[in-house]
Amino acid sequence: QQIPIPDEEMFADLLTGSDGLPPDEVVGAVTPWKKAIRRILTGMVLMTITLNFWNLNYLLPLIGIILSLLGFRTLSHENGWLKACYRLTGLRTGFIVMTLLLNTSIRFDVLMQGGIQWGMTLAGCILLFGTVFCLWQGLRAIRKKAGLPADTHSGAALLVWYGVTSVLAFMNYNGLILPLLMLIAYLLIIR
Repeated sequence: QQIPIPDEEMFADLLTGSDGLPPDEVVGAVTPWKKAIRRILTGMVLMTITLNFWNLNYLLPLIGIILSLLGFRTLSHENGWLKACYRLTGLRTGFIVMTLLLNTSIRFDVLMQGGIQWGMTLAGCILLFGTVFCLWQGLRAIRKKAGLPADTHSGAALLVWYGVTSVLAFMNYNGLILPLLMLIAYLLIIR
């Protein structure tokens, strides 16, 4: 007999309404942090992929950072690394909102001349790399706490991916094949 996979509310009802624990299949199918991780990863994808039409280059990163902030808020009580992710994502949210507000100003081009643009880009990269590093370490800590091996290769691969992408962006790389391969690698890492 196949047991239906319950949602979180049904799982809570199973826990409170019975004398014993639910069946192992049900317990294994319900992961309370799945929604938070899904928000974080969706937010990361929306902030990474840039579409330059219909103002999606402004809208998608804003939606992405808010989703990430909500996901990290849910997980911030799990360990110190994920709390750091939440705080860094809060800073990144303020940074993105400030940049969007400055983009509405006519004098934004004047403000962005010189070292200010370089400083804002560098600050954004530091916040991004800090967030990804803390996420990687936070996931490692969760695996250790659960008694599993702490090998989270996807977190390290994501950190390397952002490093390579940043180097390509600073070099103003204009090829097509390498970015396509990087996109495929990114989707595999997120998966």
